[in-house]
Amino acid sequence: MVGGRWGWRTTFAVIVLAALAALAILATTLPNLPGAPRQPLATRLAPLARPAIARLVLAVFLCGTGGLMFYTYLAPLLAQAGLSRQHLPLVLLEVGVIGVPSAFLGGWLADTYGARRARLVVIGGHVIALAILAALVAADVHWPLLIVAIALWSVFAWALNPPLQASTMKAAPDSPMAAVALNISGLYLGTAAAAALGGLLADDPRPAWIPPAATILLVLAWLSASRRTEA
Repeated sequence: MVGGRWGWRTTFAVIVLAALAALAILATTLPNLPGAPRQPLATRLAPLARPAIARLVLAVFLCGTGGLMFYTYLAPLLAQAGLSRQHLPLVLLEVGVIGVPSAFLGGWLADTYGARRARLVVIGGHVIALAILAALVAADVHWPLLIVAIALWSVFAWALNPPLQASTMKAAPDSPMAAVALNISGLYLGTAAAAALGGLLADDPRPAWIPPAATILLVLAWLSASRRTEA
């Protein structure tokens, strides 16, 4: 909304102000804790030598690539359904509002049903939501159905991290923090891949190919996460 009213550069100023506020809060409220000892890069990457952790990192990379490819190119998909760019902030607000309780949902599922079952349910739900979105976009449905499907996708997209992080920590009880760091690195690499692959699909053949491609990537993520990984 800020970008639409005052220009996209203004959004960066808002981000700077929010970051400064967060910095002030953290600086005044967090205890002064000693840092972890320095480790060479080989030591930090060592957990990837374990097949269980490598499969989980691959799963989160594929989830990031598929799910965030859809999210990154939401604007052209909404335009195809008949919504103008002025509606995009409201759809993003929907995603964010649903995302907050969904993150807690992912943690609750992992605590209640175990990390493996939780991650398979969440990734499986992500697959189903993206498949529904792919069908709706392909059918050129009117936008209300698409908004409902995006809400469903938001639940599983933002419930993803807690089960996968819990799974990664259980798979590496001797180095849980290093394993979780690799997990998050996989997510950010997936974010970069999502932008690149989504851009190629959006240019040629067209944005409608993004949801089917994302669905395929999430199926591969489910397969990668389906094997038992806990130590």
